[in-house]
Amino acid sequence: MIAEEYVEAKTATDDRRPILQNMIDRACAPDHPYDAIVFYAFNRFFRNVAEMELTIRKLRKHGVEVVSVTQPTGDDPSQILVRQIIGAFDEHTSREIAAAVNAEKIDAFARLMKSKLDAGDTNTRKGYIRSIIDAVEVDDRVIRIIGGKDILQAAIAGKQTENGSVRGFVRKWRTRHDSNV
Repeated sequence: MIAEEYVEAKTATDDRRPILQNMIDRACAPDHPYDAIVFYAFNRFFRNVAEMELTIRKLRKHGVEVVSVTQPTGDDPSQILVRQIIGAFDEHTSREIAAAVNAEKIDAFARLMKSKLDAGDTNTRKGYIRSIIDAVEVDDRVIRIIGGKDILQAAIAGKQTENGSVRGFVRKWRTRHDSNV
């Protein structure tokens, strides 16, 4: 049973995240509300191996296990070593990415993607549509476009979503019903 879900809106490399701290504080509360905290991967928990290990020890003292869905480990010495190696690799990767990516590169990428969506080839545009639409259902009377409501609304309105990951578009309708024009 899932007792609560905690979602961090921003990424971070340390424990200075209010939602993470609230979750840890709640997990260590005297009423022992959780048996485990489940993450997709350890790098979603921490990208600093020392802080990760200290936090895991703190949680275990309160009877709470930390579980990665994609990187299962146990509590025997060899499995602890595997978890620490994963943590060290995640920390190294995070530092490498931070050194390679800056605001200028992000802006250049955004300009490139905008130009590809505005004037790019058909495959680029189709790929974008596939990224925001889950399915299209066609029957005799209705065509249904299925996807996340917030993402589809933002795309139709030409706005970005809260996390800024989806660029909107405005469809240019053809005067003829010929899709090859």
